[in-house]
Amino acid sequence: MTENNNNNNTNILALKGLNTFEEGIEMAYQILLRQLTIPLDTLQSKIQAIDAQNSTEPDKQPVNFYRIKLETGGDSDTIYITMVTGKTLKFSRNKFMNRKRIKSDLISHYKPGGYYVKPGCDGSVWSVDLYWNKAAPEQV
Repeated sequence: MTENNNNNNTNILALKGLNTFEEGIEMAYQILLRQLTIPLDTLQSKIQAIDAQNSTEPDKQPVNFYRIKLETGGDSDTIYITMVTGKTLKFSRNKFMNRKRIKSDLISHYKPGGYYVKPGCDGSVWSVDLYWNKAAPEQV
């Protein structure tokens, strides 16, 4: 019974937290990647909703473009990660966005849904533009 009480008082961060700087970098990267990836079925639903809205307006073209925006100016650029030791690390979204890995991972996520990925930056706003050949991808 004493053993159970000791486990209840143990800091969960110490049991499952990040120990090395490299683990902190990877966690910050995964947080950023998650902010830029929409589940393909959710994306398909959003596109269908936009298409349905546009179909009521006769002059509107079918949608073949979707943009995900990420603000990286000022405090919005920082990802904070707390290590097991209690030390807080700061990582820049801009630095991650300038790496080839992010584009590769975005392509890996969106390509199976039939999307072409084009990341870009306009000042302090990064965007991930998704294009496809049809009015909407048939399968997700």
